[in-house]
Amino acid sequence: MKKLLLVFVVLLMSVGSVYAPEVGNPDNECQNQGFDFGIAKFECDNDDWSVSEDDGFPPDGYDVSADGEDCSSVDWESDPAAAGIIEKAGQDVFIHDGGFSGTVEQSGRHEISHITLCGDEDFVIPEFGGIAAGLAFAGAGAGYMLFRRRK
Repeated sequence: MKKLLLVFVVLLMSVGSVYAPEVGNPDNECQNQGFDFGIAKFECDNDDWSVSEDDGFPPDGYDVSADGEDCSSVDWESDPAAAGIIEKAGQDVFIHDGGFSGTVEQSGRHEISHITLCGDEDFVIPEFGGIAAGLAFAGAGAGYMLFRRRK
């Protein structure tokens, strides 16, 4: 009976370790949420935001910052753009859209403990200029045809 209980406990611990979400460096957190890599992790301690000092983060070529007045909201910036932002609050994890900058507001009952900026290898911010120009020309042509004076 004791052996059966021991086997059950060992099995339960091994299954729990496989399914437990990894925290730690930005790469682990981002890859667990479906992103390719981590850019940086910012932690809130006593209403003060600071970058987590992990080796290799942020990667070369990234300029990132985060600041907030307390742990319920943080403004962040990333250049190049981040593909997504992970908000960690208590045991809760929330995923936010990326970009060049944004604000993460407290999403759950708990204050934000940290945010992680994530990247994707093929992430591109869609360019609106070409689409807007095409729509403008089409609209101008339709307006001309509709409102031109007939002789």
